[in-house]
Amino acid sequence: MINIRRRRRSEGLLSHLGPLPSETDKDPMMPRMISHSTLITFLLLVILLYGLVQLSDFYLPDPLTVVDEKSNPGRFIAERAKYHVTQLSNLGPRPVGSLANEVLAIKYLSKTLSSIQAQAHKQFRVEIDHHVVSGEFPLQFLDGLTSVYRNIQNIVVKVGGKQSSGSAILLNCHYDSVVDSPGATDDLAACGVLLEVLRVITQTNVSLHNDLVFLFNGAEENLLQASHGFITQHKWAHNLLAVINMDACGAGGRELLFQVGPQNPWLLEAYAQAVKYPTASIAAQEIFQSGLIPGDTDYRIFRDFGRIPGLDFAWAMGGYMYHTKLDSADYVPLSSLQHTGDNILPLTLHLANVRCPQDCEPEGTMVFFDLLHLYLFRITSGHAYLINGLIVFLSLFIIYWKSSRSPFSGVKKRMYMYRVVEASLYLFVTWIITILIDVALAVGLYMLNRSLSWFTRPLWIYFLYGIPAMVIPLQLAVVSSSHFKKALEAKSNWAVLNLFVDGNQLLFTIPIVFGLVTNVQSMFLFSVAVGFHCIANLAKNIIFHKNLGGKWSLFYAVPMLFPCLLLWYISHVLFKTIIPIMGRAGSGLLPEVVIAVLTATLIMGIFNFLVPLMFMYQKSGSLVKHLAVIFICSVLVLIFTPLGFPYSASRTNPSPQRYAILHTHRVYYGVNGVLLSDLSGFWVVDLDPNSPYSVKSFVPEFASAIPVEDCPKQLYCGLPYKLPVSTMLSKTHWIPGPKPTIYIPSNLTLVDLTRESDNYIVMKIKAEGPDHMRIMISPIQGVKLVTWSFANGTILPGAKWGLRDTYFIYYSYASYPGPLYFWMKFKIIDPAMAQSPFIVDIAVSGHFLHGPHQKSVKLTKLLAQFPPWTVTSGWVATYTSYKF
Repeated sequence: MINIRRRRRSEGLLSHLGPLPSETDKDPMMPRMISHSTLITFLLLVILLYGLVQLSDFYLPDPLTVVDEKSNPGRFIAERAKYHVTQLSNLGPRPVGSLANEVLAIKYLSKTLSSIQAQAHKQFRVEIDHHVVSGEFPLQFLDGLTSVYRNIQNIVVKVGGKQSSGSAILLNCHYDSVVDSPGATDDLAACGVLLEVLRVITQTNVSLHNDLVFLFNGAEENLLQASHGFITQHKWAHNLLAVINMDACGAGGRELLFQVGPQNPWLLEAYAQAVKYPTASIAAQEIFQSGLIPGDTDYRIFRDFGRIPGLDFAWAMGGYMYHTKLDSADYVPLSSLQHTGDNILPLTLHLANVRCPQDCEPEGTMVFFDLLHLYLFRITSGHAYLINGLIVFLSLFIIYWKSSRSPFSGVKKRMYMYRVVEASLYLFVTWIITILIDVALAVGLYMLNRSLSWFTRPLWIYFLYGIPAMVIPLQLAVVSSSHFKKALEAKSNWAVLNLFVDGNQLLFTIPIVFGLVTNVQSMFLFSVAVGFHCIANLAKNIIFHKNLGGKWSLFYAVPMLFPCLLLWYISHVLFKTIIPIMGRAGSGLLPEVVIAVLTATLIMGIFNFLVPLMFMYQKSGSLVKHLAVIFICSVLVLIFTPLGFPYSASRTNPSPQRYAILHTHRVYYGVNGVLLSDLSGFWVVDLDPNSPYSVKSFVPEFASAIPVEDCPKQLYCGLPYKLPVSTMLSKTHWIPGPKPTIYIPSNLTLVDLTRESDNYIVMKIKAEGPDHMRIMISPIQGVKLVTWSFANGTILPGAKWGLRDTYFIYYSYASYPGPLYFWMKFKIIDPAMAQSPFIVDIAVSGHFLHGPHQKSVKLTKLLAQFPPWTVTSGWVATYTSYKF
């Protein structure tokens, strides 16, 4: 029987299983097969690394209370910061123009700051300024817009020592909030931290070489208007060395440094020296700045309009409550406040005592990432570039060197190198196949109305998309073994294992080359992975040649644990941040596909080093079957049991479905003011793939919801978009309903029209409405908008409407309402358009975001019907379009 088995293997029937154990024991050039227990141990070690990453996030400092203050002089007191958060959030939602934002919050901040000023140490000069400002600026954010603001408010505090350098460090937070949200984490938590940092510094005998400027800005949610007003017009905005900007897109956890610079590497070095438990990543910076995550912070305004470098921090974990009515002080952990305060206070003092220019190197960038919050690895971009180049050379050299020292004979170097490239391409194709299968699975779940089944329980992601990302590459590798074994004319699968180890190494070297060419600095992380892979590759061969039996697998796998740990950590931070975002990223396939692709890519990156081991593992079929069974059971559980329900109404950890509903009046006018249409109803903004179907059994009105199909015909779909997000939120629904009562109508009046020549027309327009208005403009084809009265004539186009350009004006005023006058100058490019009855479509929308007119009676009754696992936001809005 043994002879029959050996003959069958030699004939190729079972060749993919490799030689028999007895054969490998006799032939020193054929190492022992990997035992089942060894491979399972490797798998468990990789999974345990994920547990270590999770554990590192749970450790936060014990919060200090007022009782602890005497025994901890000069320390940040979390209880005091939390008190400010509670008092300000109890004022309620604070959109620009609301009583809470423009009066009550100002009153509380002024009183608190005056108290700090009165108790300040005599060595400090503490000045307080109430700043009211108006301005305009273009902002390339979302689809692009021009921001126009009037009478926005800031509270600014300046702290100086006896002797000042004349320079200052700026610290910024914002106290306003979005509609219907108390804004405790976004961004009162940061304001509470800065108030406590200010108190501790001014009541402690510390030296300040540079002044400190604390900006409590009142219009960040209004697309960064208050910070623009400060940095372009305030008297203390000059001679700023750097800014510490604090914001949030989550509740609690650790503050993540996700942007630093530009240039000025001394800032990152200051952070590394001052902060005890760092959390920072070059990958987070490049992902955020790429625009993949729909958001922005005041850091951008300080950078672009003030030319000030800085550090941008945010709470990023657990963003389920972000921008909802659930964002209350109850969900602001004292331990997170303590952690943030313990980091920001020493960082502020460190920056307050830097001496520029000797301590402030302005040129150069850094590559950086933290290791489980224990240490911040940082290196200059120049050194990173050099290391990347050396790693590429080392990787290719090792592959070439192995081609001449291969443990099998009869294969020429050129042939071996050719087969390495082939193996690398095969691995790449398996990645593509795996991603496509995961995407197909995502599409299937979407078609079955099972999208976001992982939303509340993110661990399901690994069962749903992670297991296929493990199984498919492993199985495809086993299938390919006979082909590559035959191509190499090898006696055992050890040759194929070496080939795939080198193919893996080559595959991961390519992104490093890409980073060298494109200057994508986060590709340095691939250098870390390839560097350890080179060590594992060499160690495996050295142990093999020393005839140490099965220990070769240990020396191969252990060096790869550090790259696995690093990738698990990046995956953890990424998923904790991005999963809640998927609940507000719009309807359609996008959220499910994004998670499928990310999971597949990250899991393959983590477990890819195990693929070559399959060639020396006899029970690969059994492993694949067990994983496949787990996967199938997981899919069935998610589809047929409540465990697959996406949302949760848990009081401690809510993960609700979001709904934004606008009670809307829509009016379309044609040429010469002819009324074309007059509609009223409820506009349902679909924020996730399950909207609006998930609540039809709770809200009877949703039975009459129809998809909005006016987008090709009407500017911005004939709907009152609050933000220029027609590209991202293209799928919405309309429910016909009664007309809301409009207390302040929105309208445009053509005040004057002047023909400067045959080719140029100037229109002067008056806009009237509530304190939040949006104006959308689109010249017809053959006509071009060449300049206007906004932003010193700077024109920023938005999303295309068919073949036509559009322009979005984001207008608001905080007080003293009045009409907005502006002019536009058009050029007739196509002479045929000179005879057109109109040359521009223009629309105005009014939004009632606060006060007694925010919600109509009908809207209030509609929102009251939603189930407890949802969170709603709504207001009355109007849309009126004209053809001028």
